[in-house]
Amino acid sequence: SDKSKPLLVYYATYDDNEDIEGDPANPTNYRPFSVLFVAPDYSTPFTSLFDLGEFRELAKTYNVVLRPHPSSLKKSWREKSKALLDELLRIGTEVGSSFYLDLGVVDSNEWYAPADVIIAEISATLTAAVALAKDKPLVVARRLANDEKLLKTRADRLLPDDAVSPWRPEKNERLVDAVTAAVASFQDADKKAAIMERRTKYNEMLYRCPLNGYEEYAIMLEILNRIKMNGTDWCRDVQELNSLYLTSVVPKGTEWCNPLPKDWDELMTSRRCPPSDSASQQTGNLWDAPVSAGEQQFIDKLKAVAGKHGLKFRYDIGWGKHYYIPHEGPLWHLQVPTELAYSARHFQDGGVDDWNMNKEVVSKHNMADKVLNAVVSRADLLAWLTESPGHIMITDNSGAWWGYETRKGFCGDSPYRNQAYVFQHGIDEDGVYFGNGNVGTWVPLPFSKYFVRNMYAKSKDELMDIAGFSDKSKPLLVYYATYDDNEDIEGDPANPTNYRPFSVLFVAPDYSTPFTSLFDLGEFRELAKTYNVVLRPHPSSLKKSWREKSKALLDELLRIGTEVGSSFYLDLGVVDSNEWYAPADVIIAEISATLTAAVALAKDKPLVVARRLANDEKLLKTRAD
Repeated sequence: SDKSKPLLVYYATYDDNEDIEGDPANPTNYRPFSVLFVAPDYSTPFTSLFDLGEFRELAKTYNVVLRPHPSSLKKSWREKSKALLDELLRIGTEVGSSFYLDLGVVDSNEWYAPADVIIAEISATLTAAVALAKDKPLVVARRLANDEKLLKTRADRLLPDDAVSPWRPEKNERLVDAVTAAVASFQDADKKAAIMERRTKYNEMLYRCPLNGYEEYAIMLEILNRIKMNGTDWCRDVQELNSLYLTSVVPKGTEWCNPLPKDWDELMTSRRCPPSDSASQQTGNLWDAPVSAGEQQFIDKLKAVAGKHGLKFRYDIGWGKHYYIPHEGPLWHLQVPTELAYSARHFQDGGVDDWNMNKEVVSKHNMADKVLNAVVSRADLLAWLTESPGHIMITDNSGAWWGYETRKGFCGDSPYRNQAYVFQHGIDEDGVYFGNGNVGTWVPLPFSKYFVRNMYAKSKDELMDIAGFSDKSKPLLVYYATYDDNEDIEGDPANPTNYRPFSVLFVAPDYSTPFTSLFDLGEFRELAKTYNVVLRPHPSSLKKSWREKSKALLDELLRIGTEVGSSFYLDLGVVDSNEWYAPADVIIAEISATLTAAVALAKDKPLVVARRLANDEKLLKTRAD
């Protein structure tokens, strides 16, 4: 009747004797969670561990609601619960309109919002209180039988005493005193903030993702993601929904968190459709992920110009994804009419399997509908270039497969001149050492904001999960390896054998000799004591034709990984090489494009460079500039 009094809600559970999965430490399955509905087995009537007269005392200050667990009210337990419920009803009659025994009239979750103080026993009502009423005084009833787990063996998974006001009736602690202490702790602003922070951390541990009140949207998105839907538009639609969720549903700045277990069916190891981390991060979409208003204005104008003047671009997708994705792909989102071409000459070597593999690669980047249906010969390309000066061809390795060399794209004859380009597939120091370097010639594409944002949107935590690192607090060290090469396209008069010694890990003086290392591989074991270590070999050292050449060295590295365990990861191409720069704390690089990329993408990080003595004359003297 007196609505001015603060509202106190007591959520009761009951002692249970059924444990679905079983607990080896508890063969009787007796679970002592209540201090109000206490019984060691199903046949014994419920009794209380504290003086029920305390409810009379609380009712002088509060409007008190007592909400028993529904199971304690079921018909089959009528005799088991009768004496205790009768006593509680008598107290209600005596106290009058300040005590309410809620026997299921109000939904249990409905009391959290209006409550001023909450008392909870160990049950779902307690965890719900920490989520729905984490800013309120909370008394938690404790049983001494559970303290070993609470304080020691399972302390990392249970709600700690310093996040609540604990109450242990078996130690003769009074409920009224516990309520007083809970209220007092929230009258001190600093104490309240500290308690709420502990509750937030507990929620994140318990529920996998930070709670934001929009969990149904995230779960729906993840269910959609796991559907094996055919059609190229599926992932685009899911990613668009993900983007709307992040920009229009949840608070700004919210990061995507997968709400379902990563191995829900023990087969699902990653998302079928990677999520977009913000409006401008639809992971892997190299065609039409959102851009700024200014960029969109440029793209729209460029598309209009292309339509008006008949511009059309062809891109070579025959050399492997580590070539064309970073060195052609950043241009795709400018959306000039685009065709992705596979060379007939390349088809003679790679065959239908390689062609289909590259089709699959580009489909993951929202480009499946851009692939030409037939392979393209040199004559086909020549005819296509001749059709219009607005037809442009771009490859990233050797134009010879298409009938032209690099110089023809700039100073050769029509139709190649300024219509057919060979872009560098790595602006790196190895070329400078051995004669084919273009210092100051090329502007790189792999560092463009759109490309980096949409290709490399995984968080450090996600990458740690992929690597299987168990201790994520250790700093991350990434070793980028190359290999000793024996092919120099343009040649170096000072190096007639074309031997280019760039690696200290994958070392071989010629193509027939197996790779060996110049240093003790046991050093990786030592590094793994301090760091989470990622070793990223060059893709060419993993190719099938070099299986025997690489086998012994890779086997040894795999053995080290097995011995070291979850602090060493041999990344055989699972993660794009550029994706490791941002999360890395320390980088080791050999002489290759990964070194020059490190200086661009991680110039603020410690960098170790592996040097070969054979190169020092050029490094220190003849090509030092």
